[in-house]
Formats: sequence, structure tokens, C-alpha cells
Amino acid sequence: MQTNLTMRIIFLLAVSASLLLGGCGKQPAPTATSNSDQPLAGQVDPFLTQQLRIFIQQKGRLPTNFMEFASGMDSRPRKPPGMKWAIDSVSREVKLVKE
Repeated sequence: MQTNLTMRIIFLLAVSASLLLGGCGKQPAPTATSNSDQPLAGQVDPFLTQQLRIFIQQKGRLPTNFMEFASGMDSRPRKPPGMKWAIDSVSREVKLVKE
């Protein structure tokens, strides 16, 4: 009976240790959306911003990058050369910014 209790304790300790140590390690790579307190400097696109807000309402989160967001759209406005679309995570707007 004592051996059975000892084995249970050892098993629980091993499981606890693996759960605690499993969370340690490298942090995930930053995504294309910025989590800083400063909004992006750029021109807001009202149509894309409206679509972004629909995405957030449906999925309950910001997209991980612009490509994830744009993949569900039939079309999107063209961007001028040297510019790119970016998601401002602070203001939750889609902006045209320099590449």
C-alpha cells in the first residue's frame, strides 16, 4: 500500500514538473501587427478599416498579419509603389505606410 502511494506522488511530481518546465523556452516571434502604445503613422483606409473591424468581431482577435486579413477579401485597394498596407493594433485601423 505504501509503494502505491509513493508511486502516485512521484507520478504527480513528474507531471507537475513537466507542465511547469514545458512553458519555458523561446518566446514566439513578433507578428506583423505591433503591440506598442504608439499608433502607426500612415493614411487610414476607411474601407479596409471597416473590413478589419468585421474580422475582429467575427474572430475575436486581430489578424496575425495583413496577409491573413486580406486572404478572406475578394478585392482590396491598390497601393502606390514604395507603400504597403499595415494593421495598426493600437487604433485597430488599416493604414498605408512606407515599406
